[in-house]
Amino acid sequence: RNRNDMKRFQRLISLTKYIEGFSLPGISPIVTTAQADATSKLQHLSGVQVLAARPECRQQGDSDSYSSVLSTAFFVVAKGLGPAGTPERERKQYGELLDIASQIVERVAADSTSGNCGLLSGMSLAAVEIVPEASIFGGWLGYSVELTFE
Repeated sequence: RNRNDMKRFQRLISLTKYIEGFSLPGISPIVTTAQADATSKLQHLSGVQVLAARPECRQQGDSDSYSSVLSTAFFVVAKGLGPAGTPERERKQYGELLDIASQIVERVAADSTSGNCGLLSGMSLAAVEIVPEASIFGGWLGYSVELTFE
């Protein structure tokens, strides 16, 4: 590969390293690639789990002039309550998971604007989408947190 190609992929490489090393106190996300991979990794786990998707990159333009948009997602999930579920227990469970999702967004936003995180240098957090999930990865519920960087 020529030097321009390496430069072209540097932001994706940096964001991937950031995601692979991301943690919060008590939380080390499971890095995953696709839904089947995530479902397999969660199969024998319980409690609250955080997954981080390996980043994707969409580029437009030629090798001399291009723009790129990078995206990734975190999933903050717990096993569904099943027959033990009451509206109150469900509210409490979603509330706890949303608190963790919020901590993740706050940390990524701070890391991307502080200037102290070299891996996010030159990237700005352009969009955040937090979506409640009812049954993903084979029966887990919680939130997906989609992050887009420009």
